[in-house]
Amino acid sequence: AAGNGTYYGFASTVSSSMLLDFVLVSTSNFGATWTIISNTSFQLPSSLVVSQNGAGLFQAVYTNQQQIVVSSNSGQSWAAAYNLTTSDNSVELAMSASGQYLAGVVIYGQPTTMAISDNYGAAGSWRDVSGLIPAALTQLNGMTMNAQGQYIAVCSSITTTSLAVSFDYGITFRVVTASARVQLFATSLSGHMLAGTVFDESSQCQDVWLSQNYGLTWNVTLQSAGSLCIGFTAGSGKI
Repeated sequence: AAGNGTYYGFASTVSSSMLLDFVLVSTSNFGATWTIISNTSFQLPSSLVVSQNGAGLFQAVYTNQQQIVVSSNSGQSWAAAYNLTTSDNSVELAMSASGQYLAGVVIYGQPTTMAISDNYGAAGSWRDVSGLIPAALTQLNGMTMNAQGQYIAVCSSITTTSLAVSFDYGITFRVVTASARVQLFATSLSGHMLAGTVFDESSQCQDVWLSQNYGLTWNVTLQSAGSLCIGFTAGSGKI
């Protein structure tokens, strides 16, 4: 996750009980050196997003109760904000540039489980939007949000109808008929450009697809990108 020129991530450590723990680290020189910025140990964190000014960090922790945990002081202290699910599935987060709008979705969750906050992820600010996702989409496995938080897209590579979008901060969602089962999203700051991958049965590889109209239509831009493609990042439209 990136914010104001600083990049954040998790580094693994082995605890005294021989369990694999993670600590929060940051770099401001493109990964040449890393600094531990939080002494808190996290077990199997599944997602991390950070506001552009670096003031707020938001994390989904992989636990039996899948809590979304929020820090408003750059990772020095954390507070549980929302219990998203009780399943073993991981949680994916998306956040607006300012950090005001935050969304969490349970990956491959059955039934669909998704929540949105409009107040920096604070406890009590979350609303369950699971029932707003069109029934044609099941087992969501990707999500993205534009810089303003107004545009949100969710996808499923399981169902024929693979994409649903919201243009009103997650108040309503509508199905978009994609030309392929697109997954693993990234979006430009405005949200008009989306990138995703589609599994090519013939080559058994991932193809990269792009949309320049909020996911309404898609075109393949790179074929046989590889057998594994774990994600995208995007900014002003450069993927």
